[in-house]
Amino acid sequence: MAIIGKEKRTRLQIDLTGPEGNVFCLIGTGLRLGKQLGWNKAKLQEFSEGMMSQDYTHAVELFDHHFGPYCDLIMADPKQHKELVSQHTVDTIAKALIPDDEDFSTIG
Repeated sequence: MAIIGKEKRTRLQIDLTGPEGNVFCLIGTGLRLGKQLGWNKAKLQEFSEGMMSQDYTHAVELFDHHFGPYCDLIMADPKQHKELVSQHTVDTIAKALIPDDEDFSTIG
């Protein structure tokens, strides 16, 4: 008799450049994972609404926040995520600091 160790369970891998990287696919995957983690209906609804509340970068970050310990998000170029996050941060700060009705076309 041989005693063989269990293989390590591999983490779920999601290729963000393929069909499973579609935001609606990410929502579905997140809802399934949330159910497996015992989330109640309110938490599932909050997650779903949060995923659709802003842009794609926010959705990916939110998904990673909740499910990062359980899965890996794969991108063609890992630098792409840093650039997306950086641009998202700049846009968020700009929206917070500059009112929508400001006209800066006369500056310069």
